[in-house]
Order: sequence, then structure tokens, then C-alpha cells
Amino acid sequence: MVREEQCKFPDFEAIVQKCKAKMIERYGELGNSWVDNHDFDHWKKEVQDKLVAVWTSQTQEAMDKNIIDAFNLFAMLYMNTNQGFKK
Repeated sequence: MVREEQCKFPDFEAIVQKCKAKMIERYGELGNSWVDNHDFDHWKKEVQDKLVAVWTSQTQEAMDKNIIDAFNLFAMLYMNTNQGFKK
């Protein structure tokens, strides 16, 4: 059995900082319009489109950007799914 202190983890702090910066850059003008969006067909399409963008990226820079966008989409979906199922 592997002990927790032996596990290697991604640098979540750096990922979160990049995600926050991207949210401010890309979604800042939209405010919190994503909050309480329980249209799961919308989220399904957004996530599917972004995952295609990740895997079809032509450069490392494009892949990094698309991965951060995907993280943000999943985070927003997670928050809305969590709230959506409580109602």
C-alpha cells in the first residue's frame, strides 16, 4: 500500500492560479452568469467541444490553454451539478 506522503500530486496551486487568471480574462465581463446554470445540455456541449479542442491542439501552448479552459468548465459544471441535484 502506498502511503500518502509517497504519492506525487500535480501542482494544484499553480493550476488553480492559471484557472483563476483565465476566468478573470475570459469570463470577467460576463460576471457570474455561469452560476445556477442547470442547463446540462449546454454544459455537455461545452465540455465535449473543449475536450475535442484539447486533443486536436496543434501546439503545446494551445493544448495548455485548452486544458485550463476545460478545468474551468469542469469546475463550473461541478458547482452547478452540485447545486442542481440539491433542488
